[in-house]
Amino acid sequence: MSDSYVLIVVTSTSRASIRCTATLSAIAEVSWRVSDYPLRVRWSLAIAAPVIAARGCDPRELGGWDREGIARARGEEEISAHTEAWLKQLGATDRPSLMAWASERVHASRELAQVVAAMGWAAWVGWLSDEDALQAILLCGALAQRAYPSWDEFAFANDLAVSDAVRALWAELPWQTPLDLTILAPPANRRILRGTCGHCAAPRTRPSPSAYVYCDHCGELADYDFVTACSSPLAPGPVYEALRAEVAPALASAHAAGDRTAYREHQLRLIGGWADACPRVLPVRAKDPEYRARYLAWLAEAAVVIAFDEEARRREARMTEACQALVFVEVDGRPRVGAEPFRAVAAAMFEFEARCDELCTPAVYAMHPDGAARELQRRIGYSQFAQGWLPFLDEAEAIALLERTQLAGAYDVVDDVATRSWPCASCGGPLDLVAGANRVVCEHCGRLVTVT
Repeated sequence: MSDSYVLIVVTSTSRASIRCTATLSAIAEVSWRVSDYPLRVRWSLAIAAPVIAARGCDPRELGGWDREGIARARGEEEISAHTEAWLKQLGATDRPSLMAWASERVHASRELAQVVAAMGWAAWVGWLSDEDALQAILLCGALAQRAYPSWDEFAFANDLAVSDAVRALWAELPWQTPLDLTILAPPANRRILRGTCGHCAAPRTRPSPSAYVYCDHCGELADYDFVTACSSPLAPGPVYEALRAEVAPALASAHAAGDRTAYREHQLRLIGGWADACPRVLPVRAKDPEYRARYLAWLAEAAVVIAFDEEARRREARMTEACQALVFVEVDGRPRVGAEPFRAVAAAMFEFEARCDELCTPAVYAMHPDGAARELQRRIGYSQFAQGWLPFLDEAEAIALLERTQLAGAYDVVDDVATRSWPCASCGGPLDLVAGANRVVCEHCGRLVTVT
């Protein structure tokens, strides 16, 4: 199964289904005013703007309440009662339970908007001082900047409903606003996916900078690291969604006319937009324009052969129907899908993937610019399906999915490996070479470089 699967399932079917089914709070009208907080504090508070605005409060203020205005008008006792009720909805009844709840989310860099809101509420009810709350809020801001490239991707990846007023606030605060905060964490054991290169049989010695694992000795694509892949969100954001809506009529017209050439051209445009929106999920070699062109052509060809096969379209339709039948429920504050309905989605996906495998063998598989083996290409497709759904599964279903797709690889703890630095012959960037390396992929320009 090719990488085009992410376009067919995760972004156009699965994510759309999630957005339509999940219940989002209505955003209340809020009164905006300029706060006296420093810029870095205002930026970090804005992380929680969708959550705070949904409560009818002012996202520019700590906890959403203006102490000199709203507090005086409504009374601090009434406001404290509201905030305590909101904290209880998170499962927090006191400072220790709040910190345990927040710590889990901070360490995983998830639900940071909710954490920022909760820190402000905790300051209002006296569980934290304003200074402690603001330090936690600044930390969340720094983590959000590190995990996401823009306000839009942050909102999309966290399923945050963004009103025009919130978007106007964000427009005043550039995403890369300096926060002057250094995050220090204890060093963790370095772990790498266990295995050897299928081309030169060299053992894996260093972690890969991306999910696509290139051999440190011969430079060939050797494996795909699902754990690393999960660190890069798949959601392409509103720019891609707008492009998809624009291209959809042209794709439908070309398909109705049986015009594969036109369909391929429109797919190339759509897949190029996805690649621009999600550069971190591409192979590092996609930085090389020649490789990128071949990579996108491979994806587009897979989309063409699938689109013009009636059986593949029937199976894809069954998968779409199974997705639309899902019902999302909230468990411990997070959306979940029922086990049985999701198994129907997974079963339909495996049937669809099996047909795609038949269609892509051998011509389309051979177009992969790395010459990746068929099984590796299929595993990459499985990975992108799993990435889209794992956040909505309970533990038993998640484990079952990883086992069936063979994504739960074994990892080894490794020590630092001695390397020598050498300039890339193409771009001049530094190459870190392990002993015995004869060809490597440059992480700066993406080109395959022979070591002389």
